[in-house]
Amino acid sequence: MKRNLIAILGAILFFFIRAGDVVQATAFVELESNNTFASGQVLNFHNGTVEITGSRVGDASADFYRFFAEAGDIITAVTNSPTGACFTQDPMHGLFNPAGSYMISDDDSGSGCNSSIASFNIGTSGLWGLAVVAFNDFNFAGGGNSGWTYTTTITGLTPQTARVPEPSTLVLLGTGLLAVGFCARRQLRTIVR
Repeated sequence: MKRNLIAILGAILFFFIRAGDVVQATAFVELESNNTFASGQVLNFHNGTVEITGSRVGDASADFYRFFAEAGDIITAVTNSPTGACFTQDPMHGLFNPAGSYMISDDDSGSGCNSSIASFNIGTSGLWGLAVVAFNDFNFAGGGNSGWTYTTTITGLTPQTARVPEPSTLVLLGTGLLAVGFCARRQLRTIVR
């Protein structure tokens, strides 16, 4: 009975300790104001794939997103406009290094008139940026056509997880350790007598 209890407590503790490593999110929705590299929406805690839902309806500004990438990551970024025709709803995106310098952009390498940056090798670890705009906004300052929604998927990133355990996890760990100590102490008392 005691061994079963100890085994169950151990399994519960292991589960809760591992729960701290679970990815917090992979899907994001655009939050304004994110129209410059400096004000870009930071995308925290992902499993290596980031999925963004954004909108250019009533807003022709650039949409910047910031994400942590490690040197050696080989990423792919694809932006699709599920609603559109090529000339009126044509997404374009650009990649910016942690210093905010332009690295590469794409307009129509994806399916239809969608954009795709394939197999880009990250050279420097840091908070990189991806800007989503419409065709003809090569300065990534806003402009081009609007009135459509888009989805952007970034793959190939090193997973970013929350590493700080919640206080309740520490309480549970402490309680489990106390229970194991109490059972061991009782076991020793019965052996000594």
